[in-house]
Amino acid sequence: VPARLESKAIFGEIKIELQDATLHSRVTVIDARAVFGSVVILVPEGVEVQMTGSAIFGNRDCQITQAAPPGAPVVQVRSRAIFGEVLVRHPGWKEGVRNVVEAHLDRHHS
Repeated sequence: VPARLESKAIFGEIKIELQDATLHSRVTVIDARAVFGSVVILVPEGVEVQMTGSAIFGNRDCQITQAAPPGAPVVQVRSRAIFGEVLVRHPGWKEGVRNVVEAHLDRHHS
């Protein structure tokens, strides 16, 4: 993942999955814009999330509640939602199951 990432969801959805990503910078900045759409950012345990921005007739939500350990990578989410949503959360069981299945299929089709 580069040090800065821009995402714009206009009448659609973007899902950014960072749980298996390598963050090349101590601070990764994600500019997330959702206009009549949604941006969902999945972060692993042990990452500090800093969310700023605004929502007009929309929602921005960071569901990360545990404090990250000192020196942990930082993901700064600069959000703007207009009739849309920007959401930061940990991966759920569906993403975990999908990753296991994809890894299994990749091994058998290579």
